[in-house]
Formats: sequence, structure tokens, C-alpha cells
Amino acid sequence: GLYTCEDARALSAQELCSRFGKLGEMLTTRIWGLDEQPVQAHRIRKTIGVETTLASDLCDEAACLMVLQQLLPELERRFQLACPAEQVMGQGIKLKFADFHQTTVYRSQGGYQPALFVPLLKEGLQRAQGRSVRLLGLVVGLPKEGEVNQLSLDLL
Repeated sequence: GLYTCEDARALSAQELCSRFGKLGEMLTTRIWGLDEQPVQAHRIRKTIGVETTLASDLCDEAACLMVLQQLLPELERRFQLACPAEQVMGQGIKLKFADFHQTTVYRSQGGYQPALFVPLLKEGLQRAQGRSVRLLGLVVGLPKEGEVNQLSLDLL
């Protein structure tokens, strides 16, 4: 008979536990937003990204490329602050479509290449299958502390 958090909040913690056992304990903490896990204030940053939810959905590649170009300066600003050596583990692009499905295209490589976002976008748009784009994001994967990237050779 419980369908919403409001329904569960109408019951006491004791009643939830007697009706649902351990699940009742978990429900009690979740419906009241209680979390006793310690806060981890220091974590290693793994990626840097920037994204935008669009005011209106985009239906063509040219419009998506314009948004990509608008996002690049902010991504590069954040990237320079966090990783001035310009070493990256990879780059990726995230697209969320009008139906809220999403896709991510990611390539691993040793150095930051802004031009790589264009083919990644094109590959992501191929997956759209006619759906318009609601959100576009760019991400750069950072190396772990002390990790050395394999250099890539452009042999083509």
C-alpha cells in the first residue's frame, strides 16, 4: 500500500521495520535523507568535463558543431587549471537525445587534441537514429598520479 515517499513517511520507523524487516530500516533512512557514511572530502579527479542542456533540441550536425565550439573554451580553461601538462588518458563526447537515451563516444590517447571532438561528435550523431539532441558534453580523462601515458605515433 506504499506508493510514494510521502506514504512511507506517514508510518513510524518502528512500523516500517516491523512490516518490512531490514528493508524497513533502509526505507526509513532513505525517506528521511539520512546517511551516516563518512564524507570523503579528498578524492582524485579522474575527468574534466563540461556539458550543456540545450534550450531547444538540435536536429542537425551543424548546430551540434556550433555548440561543441562554444563548449571548448570552458573545457580548455578547466583542463589547464587541473592538468597543465596536457597529458590525458582520452577524450569523449556525451549526447543525450530528446527521448532521454544517451550515448558516449570515447577514445584513449596520450595528448589533448581539441580537433578529435569533431569525429567523436559525428560518431555519436550516427547513433542518434533520427533523434534530436537535448544535451551535449565534452570530457577529458586525466592520468592517475604518477602514471605515464603511452605515446602514440601518427603513422598514417
